[in-house]
Amino acid sequence: MMVRSRKKGSSSASSKHTEGDVSKDRPKQRRLCSFCLKFTVVLLLLYAFAALSFVKCTWIQRELIYVNRLRIPFFSNLSDPSEFGLHHRTKHFFLTHQDSQCKIGVWYVPRVSTTEAPNSLADGYPVVLYLHGNTGTRGTYPRIGVYKYLSEEKNCHVVTFDYQGFGDSDCYPNENNIMEDGLLVWKWIKEMAPNARVYLWGHSLGSGAATHLTLTLQSLGTAPYAVLLDAPFTNMVEAAYNHPFGLPFKPLGEIFYSYMHENHSSIDRILHIECDIMIFHSHNDYIIPYHLGRKLYETAVSKRNSKSGKVTFVNCGDQAHKYNYLSKELRKAVKTFIQ
Repeated sequence: MMVRSRKKGSSSASSKHTEGDVSKDRPKQRRLCSFCLKFTVVLLLLYAFAALSFVKCTWIQRELIYVNRLRIPFFSNLSDPSEFGLHHRTKHFFLTHQDSQCKIGVWYVPRVSTTEAPNSLADGYPVVLYLHGNTGTRGTYPRIGVYKYLSEEKNCHVVTFDYQGFGDSDCYPNENNIMEDGLLVWKWIKEMAPNARVYLWGHSLGSGAATHLTLTLQSLGTAPYAVLLDAPFTNMVEAAYNHPFGLPFKPLGEIFYSYMHENHSSIDRILHIECDIMIFHSHNDYIIPYHLGRKLYETAVSKRNSKSGKVTFVNCGDQAHKYNYLSKELRKAVKTFIQ
């Protein structure tokens, strides 16, 4: 009987001890729940603030679209093209807008031939005006690869430049400014070589600039011989919605990005381009998805005027976003496209 009594006492003491532990844990649980709730509210407020700032602030949108302050490669000297592996005949110079006095940094990469001595821009060989994408400068490595391919293998002259706010160019970029920059360089080419066959090659953001420039040139009574759109997008709304950096705001839908102040709408402009167009894209492009390039192509094929030039699409395989020029399929197509 004494043993049983002890067991009951022991059980009662254990029960009281457990209840005491639970009562002690409850304040901790409340504090943890309170912290989680406050943390969630803070995150939601920050998310709302970031979304509202993006919608309302033009300069934030501009910084995210162009990323022109990230000047890759760092500490490079754009006035010395040989530093980037370009041959010694490559020329660096500036062109100046008469109205704004903004200076634009330009490179002229003359063609290289193993059988002929290099000639001037007006020697009858094709000229490619290259419009680069966002981030970095005209000296960023993949872009150098395009210049070398065109000047050394295709025997073309290449003229490239940095938009306002990029590289060694003055002022700041926006949709109209980068088109005006292209127009300024185009006029220089035509002054140097009035009869040259000039092609526009626009990569990524530069594809939007290329379609914009082409329509402007057509309105002025001139036009490029043909246009090449490298990893293009349809418009900035769809490009931003599908971009990896746009993932946090993807739940808000494309309507969120419709508040962007610049649209770079190639899908509208391409309908009015009269010359031949080549569009090329890699299926593993994670920056501007392959389906946007296909959509641009299919829109051009189905809705352009039947009297307009031919539209070609090239699947570049797995060259990602910046290395389409390495694609064997593209090089085969360019062989007959640029002549």
